[in-house]
Amino acid sequence: MPMTLSRTAREPDLATFRAAFSQLPSGVSIVSVPYGDTVVGITVSSLSSLSADPPLLMFNVDRRARSHDLLVEAGCFGVNVLAEDQSSISDHCARRGSSKDIAHLCMDASTTSSPALADVAVHFDCTLEAVHPGGDHSIFVGRIHRIVLRDDIDPLVYCGGRYRRTERFPSSDAQPAVGQWANIGDFHDWTFW
Repeated sequence: MPMTLSRTAREPDLATFRAAFSQLPSGVSIVSVPYGDTVVGITVSSLSSLSADPPLLMFNVDRRARSHDLLVEAGCFGVNVLAEDQSSISDHCARRGSSKDIAHLCMDASTTSSPALADVAVHFDCTLEAVHPGGDHSIFVGRIHRIVLRDDIDPLVYCGGRYRRTERFPSSDAQPAVGQWANIGDFHDWTFW
């Protein structure tokens, strides 16, 4: 019997919305914003590439967050893709009402003076290209000036309300026959657990 989907005339409630999107695995990044003698850290899980030419990335920040306006005013920022052993940094920067100062975790400033966290999987050195409204969030677009990539460091992943580790699949030259389902390992280098 074929499966049918029911449609509702109403928008989903907040709990259903959050539960649905919590099932999407995402990398965990810290946006590092210079602010006077400190560095403010913002935890984001919405990081995405936007354009290769010019090199742009994007992420979302709640408009009500105190760090939102700091990010707009700063004009430059770093985006740091956390390593799998850096969940405490994510927790620190995500905690409401706490000091988001992460200056003690940063290395020397990079090309645009955006702070770079030490020992991350990837660091993007950015200037603010644009800010767009997106409901209760703003969509930040950053122009990437420099990338520091550490392919020997596995990224931190968040899914289902908790942090996850990644495991590399052994490379395989075997290709699935046309019309057959392929194991996820044939398409991706990572699995989550």
